[in-house]
Amino acid sequence: MIGTRLGHIRAHRSQREMADFLGVALRTYANYERNEREPDAQVLARLVKAGWNANWVLTGEGPERLEALQDTGSKPARPDLAILKSAVEVLERALDAADATTTDAAGRAELLVAVYELLEEGAALDAAERIVASMLRAVAKTGGASTQSA
Repeated sequence: MIGTRLGHIRAHRSQREMADFLGVALRTYANYERNEREPDAQVLARLVKAGWNANWVLTGEGPERLEALQDTGSKPARPDLAILKSAVEVLERALDAADATTTDAAGRAELLVAVYELLEEGAALDAAERIVASMLRAVAKTGGASTQSA
């Protein structure tokens, strides 16, 4: 569960310290740890910036820390934070425009990765937003579980 992993990340810090670090209210953070609410893309971006693997945070799969993913090849161990920030913003705008939210963290993570990869390959922000909007419409038409109307 995401809440258990967030508690692990918090370690010796208080919930208030962790909430402040993530830029959320104490009650919101406490709800994350109780699995009553899932962190949004901005919270995940802050965790990634601090070196945590978003895939592990969301699913429990893979290594906890990004350094463990370091490839000896030409790819950087950490995502480009400017691209990640843009990807978060594009995803949030697309979700708002579609009046949809993902019902599960895995769905949000998949969309965020897709947006990141589009931007990393050089897609313009507006083009990436249109592609994500199209993906959201397709999922909504098929009644997919990864989005629901707000």
